[in-house]
Amino acid sequence: MGDNEYKKIFKDIPGFSVGISGTTPAELKVKSESVLLRLNERAKRLTERERLEHLKELAEYDTRQVRLFFEECRFILKNNFGKEDKLNWVSLYDDRPYPPFVFEEAPPRYKQVAKETGVPPRDTLRELLFPAVKKRRVNMEKEAEGIYAEKLRDYEESKESARSTHEVDRAAFLAGLKEYNQTVEQLQLDVERSVPGAVESFARIALIKLRYPETINVDFDAVYEPSDKLLVINCNLPGPLEIPGIVRYQYNKEQNGITAVAMDRDKYNDFYESTLLQIALSSVHIIFKSAPERTIGSVVFNGWVNTGETSTVGMTSICVLTCKIARDAFEAVDFINIPPKECFRRLNGSMREPLSKLTPVEPYAGIGRAVSTISNYEQSSTNAETPNKPEDYKPGDFKDLTRGLVSDMLGQIESEISKAINERKDNIH
Repeated sequence: MGDNEYKKIFKDIPGFSVGISGTTPAELKVKSESVLLRLNERAKRLTERERLEHLKELAEYDTRQVRLFFEECRFILKNNFGKEDKLNWVSLYDDRPYPPFVFEEAPPRYKQVAKETGVPPRDTLRELLFPAVKKRRVNMEKEAEGIYAEKLRDYEESKESARSTHEVDRAAFLAGLKEYNQTVEQLQLDVERSVPGAVESFARIALIKLRYPETINVDFDAVYEPSDKLLVINCNLPGPLEIPGIVRYQYNKEQNGITAVAMDRDKYNDFYESTLLQIALSSVHIIFKSAPERTIGSVVFNGWVNTGETSTVGMTSICVLTCKIARDAFEAVDFINIPPKECFRRLNGSMREPLSKLTPVEPYAGIGRAVSTISNYEQSSTNAETPNKPEDYKPGDFKDLTRGLVSDMLGQIESEISKAINERKDNIH
């Protein structure tokens, strides 16, 4: 990842503790914003689902979710070939204003002080008849005025102290913004000079813009060879269990149960293949659109999937698709009107069909390997085949299928809603 590494831990969302790292402050900022958005969307969806009480509502809700998922997978290429398909340097700058000074403490009031000290109200007739009553009231008023003046001084001192603290914090905030924005300027200069570490961080930042379904995890790393103007993208792709083949959930009134209806094996193989190829082609597109030609002339994309097996260095991954693409060859392909598989073939991409069986291929470039920059990243065993017969449905199946075993980030939220889910579990066949 480089000599300098910046890290951030998310603990703002109940149920999540996620570590993010990057080799530049800009990379850390963009990744943090992206992850926070995804975590919020996942938490929102789980909350919506938890509120559903009837099995029919659960089936309808999960069916809407899988249809949305299929629609997003179907149009990955189209959604990434839009007007805003490249990195805008201006978006990396932090120009947040510092909140204005607001002192929330209420100022003291004389009437309140007089009431607290027991100052009697003026009684003209009684004070004319009894001068001592007036003298007592006047003395108590003077005492109350002294207390009020002291409270007012304390209030003003507290206000000025708070204002001074605010100005110190504001100055530190603006200094931090200035320092951060200077790192963005330096990153841009270093990318123009083809400094390897800067180009690699820039590539990872650009790839965060990739649009794909929120329910799957995709993680990128990059290695740059300036002598060849070559960028190698190593991408952790979702396995088959993270991309479910369920097309709808059917409620059975007589049995008071829900059945998951899956697509057949051939259709699933095509669907899984299309999804991964669209992610790969969209990633290369974003790099070519964002990086100047004098910096990056060719891109290698290596798509890796975790096998579910572990070794001394962590989770074992295999390369399931790879391609080396020159910029001019890539720009000559009509990605919108030509199917992803045909586009991949025209670019001399390599993979073994069906892709869902995860048969390894030799990556084009052996420099670098994908190192997850999101901690606790985990996938299911990806050598499992898509089942022909749908399993009986249980509340939570759709969530489990869509995430597979993608991340421990959802673990704590799952435990929070498990009690509500288990109450319905006995009703499902």
